[in-house]
Amino acid sequence: MSDSANWRSKRATTSANPNTAHGNRRRNQSGQVRNDNIGPCTASISTAEARKAREQRFNSSENSTDTLANKFEHLSLVSRSAGDSGLRDRNTQRALFEHLNERIRRLRNADSSNPSSQSTEFDPILSSFRKLREGIVSRAVYDAFTIQVYEQSVDLCLEAGNYAELLKSLTHLVTIVYPQAVASGSTPTMRGEYSSLLLLYILCYIPANKKPQGDNTKPNFDTREFMTLLLSMPAETRESSAVKSAIQLQRALLDNLDFVSFRKGFNQLSNAGKKMAHHIAAYVRRRTFQIISKAYHTYPVALLRQYLVCDLCCDSEDEMEKALVEVLGAGYASRVSNGVVQLRVVKKRA
Repeated sequence: MSDSANWRSKRATTSANPNTAHGNRRRNQSGQVRNDNIGPCTASISTAEARKAREQRFNSSENSTDTLANKFEHLSLVSRSAGDSGLRDRNTQRALFEHLNERIRRLRNADSSNPSSQSTEFDPILSSFRKLREGIVSRAVYDAFTIQVYEQSVDLCLEAGNYAELLKSLTHLVTIVYPQAVASGSTPTMRGEYSSLLLLYILCYIPANKKPQGDNTKPNFDTREFMTLLLSMPAETRESSAVKSAIQLQRALLDNLDFVSFRKGFNQLSNAGKKMAHHIAAYVRRRTFQIISKAYHTYPVALLRQYLVCDLCCDSEDEMEKALVEVLGAGYASRVSNGVVQLRVVKKRA
């Protein structure tokens, strides 16, 4: 059973057990314990064996996570298992979830010399999350634990940049898990936030497949899908600030890019929402510059940077500067005076 529902149709740690050095202990005929290792080297042998035992215990504790990982690695996907994969058991699901949280914590705390490779290091964890989600779906129990697993799966997919798994997790969370959880008496506290992320996915990520229109490349998001999903949400979710921000971005794009309204909506997005909006940053910059340069000969640089969303996924001043150069050209700095940039030259009358 897969958890990749579409919004169109809802549907023990194995520690080492070293033989602790106690000598060759045997019982005599009277039942008393005697030690055959008595002799001049008894102390040294006992100390060496005790040290070895301590090292084995330490190594087994250090590698317990890896041993547990091997245990869960052999659990098959429920959808590909002829029998019981083991992941239908709730205790196993909770144990796997705790194990994955520990792996995530260790990965985030790791001092990696190559941060760009970190996203690939998330892949085996995401694969295990898929197993866990399928196991949960097979039980059809929609409670606080189910919500927690799916929300964390979404967060991790965003962090790793895995948008294929993100769509699966988000779709099932918003269209199946939340409604079923509410029907079972649970109250999802982050429903508006995660529902807005699915709206933003439709709005910002799917437009990555664009239709060329001359020099302009306009996002071709599906308005009907956006509105169908929006109207399927309960009224309190539609009224949440996160969903309202997603709606504001949609209206701004429909209005041939109302860049002022787009910027206001963008400012209200969560960090996850802003990361999702990154996929249409290039279009927003290009279209905004076209509109502003036609209406104004000069424009304040600080304001221009805001409307060009130069701070979108730009963590430093240098990155923001590169975003301006991308739109205005490499020599734009020579046209800046007193914080105002000359966008176009005024034609002199003959």
